[in-house]
Amino acid sequence: MATISISNKTQGLMAFKIKTTSPERYRVRPSFGLNSALATTKVEIFYQPVQLDSDDYSDVLKDKFLVNMFKPTSMTEWKSEIKDLKPAFQHRLRASVKRSLLKTTDTVKKEAPVPQDVYIKEVSSC
Repeated sequence: MATISISNKTQGLMAFKIKTTSPERYRVRPSFGLNSALATTKVEIFYQPVQLDSDDYSDVLKDKFLVNMFKPTSMTEWKSEIKDLKPAFQHRLRASVKRSLLKTTDTVKKEAPVPQDVYIKEVSSC
């Protein structure tokens, strides 16, 4: 599990929505929400391996996340507005894996690694 904080540093409402390139592999809770002025929301990202017995996590390195921030006009209609609004801010994140989990060609079959070593790292901010 990884936890990210989404902070609203403005004086108005901000809505957020998180997208991923592999929705079958990650559970994001909450995946969208509303932040009041100067508030912070904690978002938990859970890794769910597609094949439980696999010990090669190199495919995780391709996974990305996009955090979109929107300026809604209404506190009651923000959920429908974020479908049509252009994001005011974007932030990109990438899934990463500890080197000890990646397969090497000269390594003998080891015990299956624990998925807690899959984490999220910052890529860029727009």
